[in-house]
Amino acid sequence: MIAAAVEMQLTMLGIEQLKKDMSDAQGAVGNAMQGIESAVGYAKQAFGMFLGVASVDAFANMIKGSIDATGALHDMAIQTGASEAALGQFRALGAYTETAIDSITGAMGKLSKNLINGSEDSKGAGIAIKALGLDFDTIKQMKPEDQMLAIAASMNTFADGTDKSAAAQALWGKEGARMLPFIKDLGDSFDVITAKLSDEEVALKKTQAAMADAFGDNLIAIKKESDGWKKDLATGMTPALYEASAAFLDV
Repeated sequence: MIAAAVEMQLTMLGIEQLKKDMSDAQGAVGNAMQGIESAVGYAKQAFGMFLGVASVDAFANMIKGSIDATGALHDMAIQTGASEAALGQFRALGAYTETAIDSITGAMGKLSKNLINGSEDSKGAGIAIKALGLDFDTIKQMKPEDQMLAIAASMNTFADGTDKSAAAQALWGKEGARMLPFIKDLGDSFDVITAKLSDEEVALKKTQAAMADAFGDNLIAIKKESDGWKKDLATGMTPALYEASAAFLDV
């Protein structure tokens, strides 16, 4: 009887000890998991900040093509004296004949140089302008885009051939003959493009191009600054990641 009572007591003590051990184990696991959750939370927060900075690059890449193209018009307008609106129209039209905007602006610069250095009675550009039925002095006083449009419209009245190619080279240099497909499209689009180059449109495109150019510069500055931020954030994430790994090991 006594032996049975003792055995029962030992059994109860064993159960209580088992409960205590299980409780302690559960508490240890709970504390460890809390440590893991806390560490992971810190890591997520830091990683989120890291991704926020990294998204500057993603944002820049997403709109880079459009921003760069628009901002480039601002620089080209300064180089050629033409408006951003006109250059935008020329660039879009040039796509049909695979004539790059760099080739177009290069031809515009060559034309301006030939007009400045020439005269109506001199060889080259002056003679070509006269042959097209245009007034040299009038063309010379026009804006660069208007010069291109007026000459293109007149050239479209002439048949293709060696004389037309020679006139193109006199006006736009040795690459002038290659410009003829674009010039033909430009002459055909004279009325449409002229209508689009209103004072309001020119002013709007100028503002947009200037802002795009400035925005591109700002992105470069932000990227330079973000390089330092990324290093700081990566360093700051190390303690949180260490705590997470240590908590896993404890479990």
